[in-house]
Amino acid sequence: MKKKQFHKLVLKNVDKYFLYLNLFLIYFLVRKYSNYLEPFEDEITSLLSGVSFLQNLDFDGTPLINGNYSPYLTSGPIASIGSGAGWLLTNNFVIARVINFYFLISLVYVLINFTNFFKTQSRLFVFNIVLLITTLLPWWYGSLYSLGEMFSSALFALSILLVKTNRNLAFFIMGFSIIFGKLIQILLVGPFIFIYILTVKKINFYNILNFVFPFLIFFTLVAIKNTNFNLFDYLTSYFEIIYNHQSSGLQVNDFFSLENFLQQLNSSEFSQWTLITKIRVLISPIIFSFILLKESKNLKTIFDSSYAVIFSILLPYAWFVFLSQTKWIRYSQHYLYLILFFSIIILFTETELSPISHNLLIFNISLFLSSEILLILFLGTLFIKKNILLFKKLTLIFLILNSLNQVIESQNLPNYNLNFENCKESLSSIKCVEDYLPYKFVK
Repeated sequence: MKKKQFHKLVLKNVDKYFLYLNLFLIYFLVRKYSNYLEPFEDEITSLLSGVSFLQNLDFDGTPLINGNYSPYLTSGPIASIGSGAGWLLTNNFVIARVINFYFLISLVYVLINFTNFFKTQSRLFVFNIVLLITTLLPWWYGSLYSLGEMFSSALFALSILLVKTNRNLAFFIMGFSIIFGKLIQILLVGPFIFIYILTVKKINFYNILNFVFPFLIFFTLVAIKNTNFNLFDYLTSYFEIIYNHQSSGLQVNDFFSLENFLQQLNSSEFSQWTLITKIRVLISPIIFSFILLKESKNLKTIFDSSYAVIFSILLPYAWFVFLSQTKWIRYSQHYLYLILFFSIIILFTETELSPISHNLLIFNISLFLSSEILLILFLGTLFIKKNILLFKKLTLIFLILNSLNQVIESQNLPNYNLNFENCKESLSSIKCVEDYLPYKFVK
């Protein structure tokens, strides 16, 4: 092969080379964090319930949370299907975490292929886009812990894309994201459906039936698995747990007191965040909502109602910022996932935006990159936006370089010994829980 032909072949396949590189980079990143993350009570609880769900459709977190299908199990079964399967196959916490991450990625990848987006792109490209969206999120490794935030958020984001072409499936996934994902997801789904009804007015009886169907499945399982099941008492327990939860903010007496608000910030996890994390969590939703509002007509090819998406972002944002007393970063994933997911969709599809919206979109995505150098270089793509092909190639390369930087930064993270022999004998034993937890377990 002549040198000139070789160069042409390399240039033609450069995207493919970078995409394969990204697969390896993110695998090493996920593997490293799976070895690094310390034991977390929510993880072992979710894993216990996930294993029991796979084995016999029970949903039992005993001995940490007693009671089959207990309302205290706030992450639904979908959040621990991957880790539960990984544990049953290997009895290894690290592998269970890795498998749970890729279960999430596979779920999103399969569902995104039901939409009309990325139809002309290769499967390799689409799979990498899903990976990149996930690992850009703050606290993305919550999916390794089998937590429900990212699962429910991803399902809801996909349902918004599907609502234009398959409304019944979209509404089924919306309901599923709440009851089988994370109950707090109702803060996003509720506003979306309400505004969608007001603005689009295309919802029929079968759409509502599909939304309710996942709840019927869940409560049927509860009724079968609990002989003393009473729906009213069960729902009452749910509401009591929500009201009394330390993060709910429902017991705050003075919502409009600046002094109370500042005191809440200082006593919450917010005080531990870095400056860039604060900007991501507090500023990026405002920027993205402005883009959706300004470009609502241009975004008709993606959203039936941009206003419904805006409200599904801003309502949980307002709850998280002004009401939630703990400000746990993982709760911000509910709206941040939507922002990143749709930002990447808009960026890599043929969506026309005004110059100011395009620049703001690039700036907003840059906030989630893992280093200041990459952020500055990524903003440099604004000067070549007229060359769409080159712009998209460079954008993809910068996102993959971000994966490389994440891998490099993770190399200094220490490994945690997750080899608990008592857990291999019985995951649900007291001895296993006592070995796993970094503090004394009191039953």
